[in-house]
Amino acid sequence: MLCRCCAGLRCLLPVCALLSGCAGPVPAGTSQSELAACYVIIDAGSSGTRLNIIRREAGGWVRHAGPTTVPLADPARGIRGKSMRDAETVTNDIVALLEAMTHAGPVDSRGAAKWPAFDWRRRCDVRELAVYATAGMRLAERQHPRAAAELWEMLKRKLGGVTRAPIRARTLSGFEEGLYAWLAVRAEYGGEAFGNVDMGGASVQVTFPCSRCRGAVAVRIGRRVVRVFSHSFLGLGQDEAWEKFGSTREACRRGAGRLYPGWEGAMCTRGIVLTDGHTHAADIPLDRSEARRWFLGGALRHLRSSDVRRYCLDGSSTGFEPERACFRTLYQLYFLRALGVPTDAARVDDDWTVGAAICSADHCLVRKP
Repeated sequence: MLCRCCAGLRCLLPVCALLSGCAGPVPAGTSQSELAACYVIIDAGSSGTRLNIIRREAGGWVRHAGPTTVPLADPARGIRGKSMRDAETVTNDIVALLEAMTHAGPVDSRGAAKWPAFDWRRRCDVRELAVYATAGMRLAERQHPRAAAELWEMLKRKLGGVTRAPIRARTLSGFEEGLYAWLAVRAEYGGEAFGNVDMGGASVQVTFPCSRCRGAVAVRIGRRVVRVFSHSFLGLGQDEAWEKFGSTREACRRGAGRLYPGWEGAMCTRGIVLTDGHTHAADIPLDRSEARRWFLGGALRHLRSSDVRRYCLDGSSTGFEPERACFRTLYQLYFLRALGVPTDAARVDDDWTVGAAICSADHCLVRKP
C-alpha cells in the first residue's frame, strides 16, 4: 500500500553547506534501528528536477514530495534559456534541494506551504541517495553526449559526502522509467494484471505484464517473478510533440473550432506519425498483454475528453500552458487510440520514484535490461 504526502512546487534557494556525513546525528533517545528506512530520490525530469523522500513503513510506502528546480538536462540541450554556462548554477540548485527539504517551503496565496518540512537527515536511515534522470537527459546524451557527461561529473562531485549511504547518479533507461511507474501503481492498487501508460514532457512509457512478449524482462515481486514488457517512446512526450507538431499547426490552436468552419480534431493530428524511429505506437503487442485493466499516469491523469470542447471549440482558458491546451488534449487522445488503450481508463498518480525505491529495496530486477 502506498500513502501519499503533499507535493512541493519549486525551489529557488541558494546552495547550503552540506557537510561530510550529513545524514546527521541520531536524535537523543532514538536508536538507529528505530529510524525509518528511506530512499532519497531526485527525479531529474524533462520539465523539472524534483526531490522525493520515499519512506518504508510496516503498512507500505510513504512519499514526502519536496521542492523542485530546473531540469538537469537543460544546459546540455540548450533549451529554456540555459546553456553550459549555467551548469554550475543548475547543479548547485539541485544539491540545495536536500537542505531545502528540511524546512517548510514558501507560503502560497492560499496560505499553504509549497512543501512540508521533513528533516530526512534526522528522521531517516538513508539506504540510498539517487539522482535519476529520465527522457530529457536521454535526449541530451544522444544529441550532446560530452555536455551531458560534464553535467553528471559536476553533480556527482557536489554530492560527494552528502550522506554515508550509497549515491547513485545516472540516467534511467526507458524500460526502467516505465517499470518504476508500473510498480508505483501496483503499490497503490495491488495485483499485477494491469497496464500503465505514462506520458511526460519528453517520452511516453507503455508497461504491462506479458509472458509471451519479445523483450519482456523478469521482475521479482515478492517471492514471484513476473515478466514485464515496457517500451518508452523517446521524443513523443507532450512537450516534444508540441515543438515538433502542435506549435506550427493552426488547427491545433486553442479556440481553433471558432476560427475554422467544419473544424474537427483530426485536422490537428492528421499526419502525425507516432514512432520513435524504431517502434510505432500501433506495434505495441497489446494482443499478448496479460493486463485486464489500464491506468493513465503522468500528464495523462489530467486528460478529459470534454476538454476538446472546452479548449478547442470554446477556447476556454487554462492555468497551465493555455496555448497548448487544445493540442495537448487532442494529442493525448490520439496517442491512446493509436496504442489501443481505453481513453477512459482510470487516472493515477504514478510517481515513478516510489517504484524506484521499491525496486531498490526488493532487488526487483533479476537482470538489468
